[in-house]
Parts: sequence; structure tokens; C-alpha cells
Amino acid sequence: MDPFSSVTERRLSIGLLMSATLETIDISSSAQKASKKMIDKNISSLVVTDDSKKPIGIITERDLVRICVNDASSSNTQIRDIMSFPLLTIDATASVGEAANFMILNKDTC
Repeated sequence: MDPFSSVTERRLSIGLLMSATLETIDISSSAQKASKKMIDKNISSLVVTDDSKKPIGIITERDLVRICVNDASSSNTQIRDIMSFPLLTIDATASVGEAANFMILNKDTC
């Protein structure tokens, strides 16, 4: 059965494609901890939260690869030093096309 059959007559929204649960990590955590969590959860990014658990940024596999390239120690590198911010979001009701345009316009941060 096609999971998108209910949207045949409507536009495909991001809400139908996105994950229901976001994994987070504290801004003061190490890059090593972020890497381990991504491996354990089989994901490629984590939302970074501040001390009050407010989302403030994102860390991706690409951010972590940059540590290796620069020979930095992942256990001594804090998330705050390598995360991408500010955290850019789009409404779940946005279409796939709108999301693609948003990513193109924000290519340096998406």
C-alpha cells in the first residue's frame, strides 16, 4: 500500500515525511557523546538544546566529520563549538516544494 495515497489530490506536506520524534543533545555535551548517540539511534543529526531545553541549533554528521579533518579530539570538543545555529525551521504544513526552496535560500545553514 502506498503511504502517500491519501494525499493524491492534495499537495504533499513536510509533516507526512518528517520524523515524529526528534533526538536532542545538550549544548555542553561533547562531540564524542553526540557521535555515539547518532550511531546508537541510527540518525544523522541532533537538535541542540540550551540549559532550559530550548532548541537553539543542530549538529550533523558533517559537523562531526570536520572535527576529524582538523584532528580535534571529539571528547574535548563541545557541541557549542561546532553546531550550526540559529536553528531554522519550517511549518509541517509546508509543501515539499516550499521546503526545497527554503533549503536553497538558506543553503549555508541547512
